[in-house]
Amino acid sequence: MRIITQSKKTVKHIVITALLCIPFLSYSQSNSLESKIYDIYNQDARLTSAFVGMQVVDLQSDSVLVSLNAHKSMLPASIVKMYTTATALHYLGPDFQYKTYISYTGSINAKGELNGNIVVHGAGDPTLGSKSFPERKHFLDTIVQKVLDYGIKTVKGQIIIDCSLFDSQAIPTSWVWEDLGRSYAAGVYPIAINDNVFSITFSSPQLDTAQRKGLNKVENRMPPAISVSPYEVESKDTVEFDEKRGSFVVRGSIPAPQEIVGVELVQRFIEKGLFNYRQDYMPVVIPVRGVVDTIGVLCSPKLQEIITVVNEQSNNNYAEHLAKYLGYTVYKDGSFSAGTKAIVDFTDTIGVENKNLVMYDGSGLSRFNVTTAAHMTEFLKQMKQQKSYDVFFKTLPIANQTGTLKAYGFPKEMTGKVIAKTGSMTKVRNLAGYMTTKSGKEVAFTLMINGQDCTSREARAAMVSMLQTIYNSY
Repeated sequence: MRIITQSKKTVKHIVITALLCIPFLSYSQSNSLESKIYDIYNQDARLTSAFVGMQVVDLQSDSVLVSLNAHKSMLPASIVKMYTTATALHYLGPDFQYKTYISYTGSINAKGELNGNIVVHGAGDPTLGSKSFPERKHFLDTIVQKVLDYGIKTVKGQIIIDCSLFDSQAIPTSWVWEDLGRSYAAGVYPIAINDNVFSITFSSPQLDTAQRKGLNKVENRMPPAISVSPYEVESKDTVEFDEKRGSFVVRGSIPAPQEIVGVELVQRFIEKGLFNYRQDYMPVVIPVRGVVDTIGVLCSPKLQEIITVVNEQSNNNYAEHLAKYLGYTVYKDGSFSAGTKAIVDFTDTIGVENKNLVMYDGSGLSRFNVTTAAHMTEFLKQMKQQKSYDVFFKTLPIANQTGTLKAYGFPKEMTGKVIAKTGSMTKVRNLAGYMTTKSGKEVAFTLMINGQDCTSREARAAMVSMLQTIYNSY
């Protein structure tokens, strides 16, 4: 038998050579994966006219697996909600609750007569009467009951709606005309009601379907709403039509929710004998002076629950309320400009250079917003290091299971493997979040498609194709 031995020098050389090969092998794998993505981008007919930005990062090795136009500014749409909600978690904490206080001015005598005003202090709570939290449906009755429980039997003054928390600009100036007035573009006020959306149902006793006079102009598509662009004359209204019942529903945004709250409270006060029919309400935009005591407080659900609605359902109104409240919290300025500044500054504090991020609102509805795939992916990577990450992660939609990813079209084997936020508007389809690949590796990714001329379904299918390639290949 012949024994072959090697010197220590030779063994050392082999080890060094092997170690030097590891980065090369990793690079080769990454380069191969990137080539596959480039092939899809260049060959998929659905993306012929589209501009695609994409970055994928391995969260364990911190290596960039795919970088496709990753540093080019693009329209982010609703994926900016992740910036907004992460900032809210950082400054407010997951257990934060909006608190709407009810107080009074003047004095109460032995008969329970209040010689003063009832004051409702708007706290920026978007969940009052919201369909996302059914338990808050009867908040107006709760206010009335708190007044009665306090021992007040008669109010000699007015109901004052304190709207001093935010500035008077209810809608970002950068929103386009065609969105204004629609249910998904409701304004932001210190006091809210029913998501700041109204609904009107039209029906007829004659079930003559869509050919009935007027209904031949109905277009059955979502979201139903009312358009209020100046001088607009449309041949079609965006409504929800029920052919079988011969009815349809029109939805639009409430232009002044504080007025609705005031009117509704006056009616309830009259019904309970607290008011006479001549008494009224008054919204004010400066803090109410002369408040004597707090009658009660309405507490919102915890922030974690609110943010889940924002990210899972892509709720614009909740996101914009958060943005303004962040402006008030961080800079003592309840405006959109202060709120978006707080959000952009937060990304910088966690190590993401903010020169690539421009925000004009907190929801992503503005077409002035821009970010890059690289910025968003770096943000997602840095969020992993934040103490709020676990809560933030749990609020995101899950592929084939929850929120806007429930019916996104991922193959069955990717169910639960993609946790991400969607973002869409006309000619824009984006997706950003986290994915666990088939081999068990965790990556952060951002995939942005702007300017496509294919259908929304086709754009989503192209995105799923790219992510499926990464899922199977890495």
